[in-house]
Amino acid sequence: MRYFPFPEWRPAIRGFTAQDSRKTTCADGLRFGCVRGKNDSGSKRIPVPLLTARGICASALEEADMGFHWNEKVMVYALVVPSVAVTALWAGLSPKLPPSAGELVPTAPMKVARASHTSTLLPSGKVVIAGGFAGSGSERNPYSSLEIFDPAMGAFSLGGKLTIGRSGHSATLLKNRKILFAGGWGEFGPQRSAELYDPATGTSVATGDMSMPRGGQTATLLANGKVLLVGGERSEGHILAEAEVYDPASEAFSPTGSMSAPRVAHTATLLADGRVLITG
Repeated sequence: MRYFPFPEWRPAIRGFTAQDSRKTTCADGLRFGCVRGKNDSGSKRIPVPLLTARGICASALEEADMGFHWNEKVMVYALVVPSVAVTALWAGLSPKLPPSAGELVPTAPMKVARASHTSTLLPSGKVVIAGGFAGSGSERNPYSSLEIFDPAMGAFSLGGKLTIGRSGHSATLLKNRKILFAGGWGEFGPQRSAELYDPATGTSVATGDMSMPRGGQTATLLANGKVLLVGGERSEGHILAEAEVYDPASEAFSPTGSMSAPRVAHTATLLADGRVLITG
């Protein structure tokens, strides 16, 4: 079998072999179809390979008549090439060609509509989506559910639960590859509680409580592996200037210095010299 020279065409995930080539000599004409995947005439087109008894038919299809979303699973079938015996057709992923500058490419939706949730990039490249709430009027009923986004598949899957519902919380990937979820709003306002989620097992367990309730705070992983939590809202209208540090070794929070002014929904950035820049 010769190499098909289209860029980054991925190996078949699932395919099928046609009948004996002596019985599948194609009629005149050129057709194409697809299953398992949206056809979107406004999306990018992809090259389609066709395997024949003589190898790749270079004159098959340079571009399909209908496009697919990038990285979407598709199965190509019913390709008909004049006087060529078709021996195999293959399923695969569309090529990972870079989008045009400034172009946004849609992906699959989350399992649940969310606001004020967190998203944390794992070393595997997957992303953990945690908590949040459904929208206006549901702030006091936050989700405890988790979802995992797999960029290779372009899809979300359910990934366990937090110990309690949280929205406006913080999420920090620790050096031990667990995620620290802290604070956030619950049924009765900002919370003190925190928990550790292990992506390897999909389970979350409680860890030490913060020194005070917080929602809308920032959490910054420091070079020493500890986490600096700053500001947030303690209760309605009570904005915090206080900060505290979480130590993964002892699984405990301890107070540290305060900011010059109270802040909530601000930003925190670890600088190269080890200091943390707080803005907004």
